[in-house]
Amino acid sequence: MKKFIFVFLFLIANYSSIIAQSGWYWANPLPQGNTLKKVKFIDNNTGFLIGYHGALLRTTNGGLNWQTSQLTSLRVYSIFFLNSQTGFISASNATLFKTTDAGNSWSSITCTSLTGYNFEDIHFMNENT
Repeated sequence: MKKFIFVFLFLIANYSSIIAQSGWYWANPLPQGNTLKKVKFIDNNTGFLIGYHGALLRTTNGGLNWQTSQLTSLRVYSIFFLNSQTGFISASNATLFKTTDAGNSWSSITCTSLTGYNFEDIHFMNENT
């Protein structure tokens, strides 16, 4: 009986380490799990994928590898680049994101007079129009 109690106490004391799994990672679909909506390449190597829940993926080697990030918690719809440096991403609730460094960083622009609207597609003539 003492042997049974010892084994029982040993198992209880080590329960979390017995069932614990380390190294969790996203398995399917790779490289992340959000629905992706649009793709845009600004040159032969640099490209972007955008999708739901602010998913933003960037490649700098023609799509061989992708870096994932979350731009926002909003739903993003469209991506447009004026040139190799300046681009925009449209999102729900009248929100735009702008980059001036080829997508290394993004700043948020909210069009307060249009709050509640979703910009499902965008196109710019220049940085201001």
